[in-house]
Amino acid sequence: MRQFSCLILFNLLLITGCSRGDFDAPALTSVSGVVMSKGKPMPGVNLEFRPENEGAPSYATTNETGEFVLNYSDGRKGAVPGRHTVKMIESFAPTSAEGGDGPPPKRPPGPPKEKTMKIEVKEESTPMELSFD
Repeated sequence: MRQFSCLILFNLLLITGCSRGDFDAPALTSVSGVVMSKGKPMPGVNLEFRPENEGAPSYATTNETGEFVLNYSDGRKGAVPGRHTVKMIESFAPTSAEGGDGPPPKRPPGPPKEKTMKIEVKEESTPMELSFD
């Protein structure tokens, strides 16, 4: 019986020690802003902020006024501080101002426009303006 109790205790410690808790999650910085093209806000742009060091990417899609708020891959708001490679891809999905239930707008011929840039996400939160030009 004593061996059985030790075995159960060992398994509980093993399971508890291997579980991933909130303390393993990286600290995030709130990241928001607007995407502009030729001086006008750009709706429907898909954003991916991929950290150059450690951490998972953060994602957002601009709203009808070109604004965005990043969400980390685990669903929390923000991104890990540090250098990021940012990929912006033009989307042709209707925005909520256009109803969102109808067919997508007519897409011009060719692949969607895409832009990649490097951005520094600082530990203090400040809105940023990204240029799609």
